[in-house]
Amino acid sequence: CLMAYRLTKDNEYLNVVDLALKGFYVPIEYGGFKRDFNGGLWFEEYPTKTPSYTLNGFIFGIAGLYNFYQNSNNKQIKDLFDESQNTLLKNLEAFKGSFTSYYSKKRPFYFAKDSYHKIHILQLAWMHEVTEEEKYLELSKSFLDVHINNVALNKGLRFKKIKSIKANISKIMGKNQI
Repeated sequence: CLMAYRLTKDNEYLNVVDLALKGFYVPIEYGGFKRDFNGGLWFEEYPTKTPSYTLNGFIFGIAGLYNFYQNSNNKQIKDLFDESQNTLLKNLEAFKGSFTSYYSKKRPFYFAKDSYHKIHILQLAWMHEVTEEEKYLELSKSFLDVHINNVALNKGLRFKKIKSIKANISKIMGKNQI
């Protein structure tokens, strides 16, 4: 709606944006998507009674705030972005699993499927770009390393992801038997 407003200058689009932004200030129990996460501000992708703390949904939400701030220079929205990204920064390690990222912190914890893990990598790189916080870049690189190169197991053990079935079989059986 913000982009539609920029193209048309029709204030009805801004009214919709204003209504949508109100949800960031309203707690879940009153119909918004604001929730506490370890003493910080969290926005739920799924505003259910039981907290889900979905990582990609939260980052998409705060990315929307940042986009609005960039296009409006609204200080209240910038403050909301800053407060929520600080929550993310303080709780980022909680989303680091041994072989992938966590999709959410709902119990039982849900590991991210490959597609969501890739989204987390990109989102954290973007968070670094807009905030210049090194921790975002470090975790993005860590997630990327685990995704591309190998899988970490408990106690520091690691094994390489299979890159070529044919190459692995030839090592086991000998090149002439393939």
